[in-house]
Amino acid sequence: MISRDTTPAGTAGSSLRRTRAALFLTTGLVGLAMPGVTQANTTTVVAAPLTTVTVDASPVTPDPSGTVQAALNAAATTDQTLTVSGEVAGPATTLQMGYAGVGDGDGVITLNNTGKIGAIDASGNVTTAVGVNLEGAAGSAGLSIPTNKITVNNSGLITGGVTVAAVRFAGGDVAINNTGTGKIYGGISTWGNGATSFTQDATAVVQTGSVTLRTFSVGTAAAPVAGVTTTTFVTGNQTVLVNGNIASSSTVRGDLNVNNTAFASASATRSGTVDVTVNGIVGNVVVSNVLGASKTASTGGTLVPGATTTGFIENQNDSTFSTSKTSVKIGTTGDVTGVNAGSGSGGIIATISGKVGTGGVVANSTGLTTTDQTLIDATVAAGPIVTVTKRTRTQASTQAGGDATVTVDAGASVAGGGVAATGDKSATVTTAGAVTGSLRANTQN
Repeated sequence: MISRDTTPAGTAGSSLRRTRAALFLTTGLVGLAMPGVTQANTTTVVAAPLTTVTVDASPVTPDPSGTVQAALNAAATTDQTLTVSGEVAGPATTLQMGYAGVGDGDGVITLNNTGKIGAIDASGNVTTAVGVNLEGAAGSAGLSIPTNKITVNNSGLITGGVTVAAVRFAGGDVAINNTGTGKIYGGISTWGNGATSFTQDATAVVQTGSVTLRTFSVGTAAAPVAGVTTTTFVTGNQTVLVNGNIASSSTVRGDLNVNNTAFASASATRSGTVDVTVNGIVGNVVVSNVLGASKTASTGGTLVPGATTTGFIENQNDSTFSTSKTSVKIGTTGDVTGVNAGSGSGGIIATISGKVGTGGVVANSTGLTTTDQTLIDATVAAGPIVTVTKRTRTQASTQAGGDATVTVDAGASVAGGGVAATGDKSATVTTAGAVTGSLRANTQN
């Protein structure tokens, strides 16, 4: 690695040279200095396939956000790591990691922050909002989804929020870890197709904004059978452990949203599980994990000229319900505004051991498996010219949810809104704590 600061420490002019030290790239044994970048701490090291950008605390701090972004742009490859132990100053912006062009971002993308990204004043108010977006590789629907892995390890300060795959996609795993005294302003928002996790220590906080963790699914179509194509949509597990607060105070709270979202289809199947545990102060806890798979057909075979066809599939659009499972736990130190959670046929279990506010508790495991098919009888003349002699359309649906169970432990409380469980197989509400509002258990089988 070639540095422009070759003056020994203590030599006259060394401070000036350090201030003017340029960002530099090193690939193998070849060093390339980049002229015109006049900051001290940001360096990049390129050793394919891993690229690292480091913002350290010496010799000069802070580093302008524009300089850090320039380093990220210069170092964009398949893999990318940004390590901050110093300070990233203004101007206010969102640093873009990962994707900068075709071929970028489809690898391991990591943010390690023990320093300061942005700035706050002595009262804790944001004075310079600098966030980070870790971007995937795919550009739009129809493009291949990357197999990248995106990780955020924060025990420092981030003032402009954290987003993952805000424009493109993270085809692999997404992990957000807010540990130690980590403090994030502006919330967290992620998209991912693989496993998704969010872990926050009791001493860490999401000071402002909400936390939204989304999974998307991309369908895999099997070979047609009698003209019917079955597409299966798969996502990974979601694991959430919130020991710290998503709040600046007990009255100013952000929500926790854990969502399963279909991509490029009206239906999706959740093959993974969702496990959410909250031990801190949070607003509403909302879990949506209830989508299904689809089966479609525009033709059921080949119309043969000169033949009479019966029971030909003209159109078919079916959906089968997800087998996913959901678990939501509000621990003894947990304090949330409300709980609203849904799951597939694998069922849902909600356990309240702490405090729930006036939003109450709602747990659902309910949904439909549907069939919509149109058959025709027809004669086919040369051409072929099809004459339909009969058309039959059949629609049917069955409840395909699972068991819904809510337990309010002794010492726990629900301050309003009551407790409701709805399951297609069964529904159970058990309370040994203090609940304001009604207890409702509904089945829809």
